[in-house]
Amino acid sequence: MSKTKKDIKKYVVFFIGTLIFSFGISFGNRSLFGGNSMAVLVVGISKHINLSIGTCNLIVATFEIIIGYLLDKKNVTYISVIAMVIGSYLIDFANIFVQPTNDMITRFIYMGLGILFYTLGLGMQQYASIGYGTPFQNSKHWKCMYT
Repeated sequence: MSKTKKDIKKYVVFFIGTLIFSFGISFGNRSLFGGNSMAVLVVGISKHINLSIGTCNLIVATFEIIIGYLLDKKNVTYISVIAMVIGSYLIDFANIFVQPTNDMITRFIYMGLGILFYTLGLGMQQYASIGYGTPFQNSKHWKCMYT
């Protein structure tokens, strides 16, 4: 396979992973179980300044990307920035489909789906090996070769 086709395939896998990852975040947030500290931070900021979760995620992720770049310039690329912007707004897109609920069984299902989609999307981003997909990934420790 030519290098160009292989690169295109890597980018497609990466961005499909970003989409799946965004649905994982949305399901986790809608479960109302407070799945991780960054999600709780973003949702809290969203409620206090009256912006969408995706926009607040973009604000927080911008700081994370800057810190990640200062610590590891090699793995923070333009793809990291593009994924941050697209991923942040895909969270808002996913929230259209994942409606809030107070039913405890549905919330448990949401949390399970959130974990599934979150890890699947993260794995796809890592599999592509083209840099950080989300600011808190560390490609040095989770490096996979794309074949």
